[in-house]
Amino acid sequence: MNFAKEILNDIIQEGGIFFRGIELGSPIDALDEIEGDDFDETSGSLSHREYYFETGEMEEVFVYYGFDEADRKVNYIKLFLYAYPKIYWKDDGGENEQDFFQLFHDQNLGKYSKHFDRAKKMLVSHFTDLFGLPETVVKNEQFNQPCHEFIKHIWKVKNQFELSLTAYNDDSSDESVKQTLIMHLANQTN
Repeated sequence: MNFAKEILNDIIQEGGIFFRGIELGSPIDALDEIEGDDFDETSGSLSHREYYFETGEMEEVFVYYGFDEADRKVNYIKLFLYAYPKIYWKDDGGENEQDFFQLFHDQNLGKYSKHFDRAKKMLVSHFTDLFGLPETVVKNEQFNQPCHEFIKHIWKVKNQFELSLTAYNDDSSDESVKQTLIMHLANQTN
């Protein structure tokens, strides 16, 4: 099975720029039809609905649909994809934790992050095909070592939307390494 393709389809669903087929400006209640009614809602200055689902082989997705309390329409979408290469490493017979972290520091997790890496490449390719080459940022204050493999792509779409896709290896937990991909879509502010 092509798990990277499954991840891509779960994220994009209908092609185009909108994640999971939800357009900016959609009524927040319209999410029930597409995402279901299993969500957490937070009110206040950063009102949003949060949805969670699993995808691929063992990857997780959290989607936040931000909205203004007054009109209850989606004004941003933020999606987090998480993968855990240590699980795949253990499934492949890995036992010594130090060996795993050495693979991480040597940037040799490819065998254990293939679904994540392929899905990331497919997403970048999808948006590049639609909107052209992105602005790319390769520096970050927190995830600044080569093993973090930090990269951020930014597309400004038709002077209307800004889309960013940020990916990095997060080793801030002593437990393991969490591969993180964050997609953020909002109306352009300038």
